[in-house]
Amino acid sequence: MDTITTAAPTHSLRERMLQDMTMRGFGAHTQKGSVAKIGGSQR
Repeated sequence: MDTITTAAPTHSLRERMLQDMTMRGFGAHTQKGSVAKIGGSQR
């Protein structure tokens, strides 16, 4: 049986989200609210 290996992500989802939002010009307040909303749904 062949196994497929994947590299571990170098950044957490939260860090990636913040980078993407910064690149798209989202404000700090919007970023904070969005990350809090997503983070709360993962619990």
